[in-house]
Amino acid sequence: MTSSPYVFISYARADSDAADRIVEGLEQAGIRTWRDISEIKPGTEWAKAIESAAKSASAYVYIASSHSSSSSWMEQELLYALSRTAAGLVIVPAIIDESETRKGTPTYR
Repeated sequence: MTSSPYVFISYARADSDAADRIVEGLEQAGIRTWRDISEIKPGTEWAKAIESAAKSASAYVYIASSHSSSSSWMEQELLYALSRTAAGLVIVPAIIDESETRKGTPTYR
């Protein structure tokens, strides 16, 4: 991981197609992204790699869907990102369906 700024992409595995399109659009605009499947090398402990990337991100895209709303891991990622907003982290929600959000999880529309 280099020290250049990047956008952390948070998504449920079932939403990979949407994540692909978002990453492609951001990278075509010259914005560097971090996504688990492209950045975590084989043999690396994925939970630690994701935590480290989330801590260093300058922005955060949360892909909200029926899949993400039922994922406890995504809830943890979002709550962590929300804890960093006072330090300047920008969170961009990408709502890709009309799902209900997880009860108790903050939502932005």
